[in-house]
Amino acid sequence: MKRSLLSILFLVIVSVLIAQERVYTPTLKSPENNGINQMPNVTISWYAITGSLNLMYQVQLDTTMLFNSPLKVDTTQLLLTGYTAHELLFGQVYYWRVRAIDGETSGWSETWNFTVFNTVELSKPDANAVDQDPNVSIVWLGTITPNKKPITGITHYDYQIDTDTNFNSPNLIAGTTGITVLKVPTINLYFGQKYYWRVRAGHHLGNSSYCPYRMFTVIDKFTLQTPANNANKVREGRPLVLNGALLRV
Repeated sequence: MKRSLLSILFLVIVSVLIAQERVYTPTLKSPENNGINQMPNVTISWYAITGSLNLMYQVQLDTTMLFNSPLKVDTTQLLLTGYTAHELLFGQVYYWRVRAIDGETSGWSETWNFTVFNTVELSKPDANAVDQDPNVSIVWLGTITPNKKPITGITHYDYQIDTDTNFNSPNLIAGTTGITVLKVPTINLYFGQKYYWRVRAGHHLGNSSYCPYRMFTVIDKFTLQTPANNANKVREGRPLVLNGALLRV
């Protein structure tokens, strides 16, 4: 009798488990859990499960693990195993999860998280560069480390160049470029002056932080090369060289 009761109990448990697994819980795919430097338009994806042509996936994406903030995204889509976000906040941690619906509803997947990138990387001039041209161009990268991932999901870059590290002096040069413009020329910077510069990315809902600034110094002293000092018999029209720049004498 006792054995029969155990057998019946076992069958009931198995039946419950089978009923619960009619719709399998999705397994998350990318970006990897705790991933960093993701784009504001990152695509989150998961592995497909077996189901009918009416199989749907419910996706939740939020800035809190409780999925109850005003920024929560809650969407359901047919068969698709990926969701592309739009204009996520820079430097923000996001949590996400997925469940399947096919007549019945599966349990929620694990909750994974990722962080959106928050600073642009600078290229030229190098940090603490000296003897820069008064019309030097500043250049930044359209990629983010690691793996030189291209920056996407933005609408513009803001740049600032100034003689003060607070970027609030009367000499401030500031502007905005489109997403394909990664280089800005200057004009008539002061000779011998130190300049500081920085860049940030942005979209319609916000801006990244400005990256740590770099400094460069504009050339102030020229070195004579040719003709040599006290040279004689210098032919008319022979070039005079100043730090590689040619002048006619």
